[in-house]
Amino acid sequence: MVEEISDLSVIADLESRIPEFEDAYTAQKIQKRLENRKLLAFVGNSEGENVAYKVGYGETDGRFHSWIGGVIP
Repeated sequence: MVEEISDLSVIADLESRIPEFEDAYTAQKIQKRLENRKLLAFVGNSEGENVAYKVGYGETDGRFHSWIGGVIP
């Protein structure tokens, strides 16, 4: 199941659980990047557990920037 979310701490938690991301984004860093932008963030669930995420945002010129995402092992 995939759901749209607005709680960036969920994204930061998933990001920190991916071993390849040695310098994972914190919720504060994510929030700073997304300030004054239209956010689109999804979390994927499996058996009731958050296991994946994707975050993107609208650019000022009408383009969409697909930014961060991942799947925990």
